[in-house]
Amino acid sequence: MGRPASSVYRRPDFPFEYLEAFVEQAISFCEQGEFDRGLAVLERALEQDPGNALVMANRGAVWFLKGAYQKAVDDLSRAVVRDPRLTTAYYNRARAHEALGDAQAAIGDYTRVLILQPDHREALTNRGVLYVRDGSLEAGLADFDKAVLHHPDDSDALFNRGLARAMSQNYRGAREDLQRAVEKAPEAWAQKPDALQILSHLKSLE
Repeated sequence: MGRPASSVYRRPDFPFEYLEAFVEQAISFCEQGEFDRGLAVLERALEQDPGNALVMANRGAVWFLKGAYQKAVDDLSRAVVRDPRLTTAYYNRARAHEALGDAQAAIGDYTRVLILQPDHREALTNRGVLYVRDGSLEAGLADFDKAVLHHPDDSDALFNRGLARAMSQNYRGAREDLQRAVEKAPEAWAQKPDALQILSHLKSLE
């Protein structure tokens, strides 16, 4: 849920700070898991300013969190039409497209994110994964390379590049990536058991 610069959305007949207070309150509710209360607050904000891209983008993010992925796509699409600079809206719409099984639409939105922010860690990694799943191993590796270049200690980027390198039979590079991913990962990193298992298998190939 993003909050770009307020000057983008200032309207002469309605103070932005007032609407921003609604967004802050909605975010607070959602951080506590109270998504319906967050939605209700954003609905009130949209009653005051139906065309506000920031509020629409945040409502789309809440729909995503609730698992209402098509509603998320609809709201996020309206938001980026009103303001095509909303990086977070494109990113959240990409995730919603992924959840709906539309990989090509997701790739398109991750690409839009990367046009606006070329070093966006999650967009690079997520698009790379989708490329690999689509059979475009080289394109996936290129995204993982960029992700690791910009974020050399990011375990997710290293893990995915390690898998892609193993698929391309670059076993040494795969081992290096997976070892570094494990070393740099936080304790609660979800991929750690898989990384250790794959790393053990790759070491047996030595």
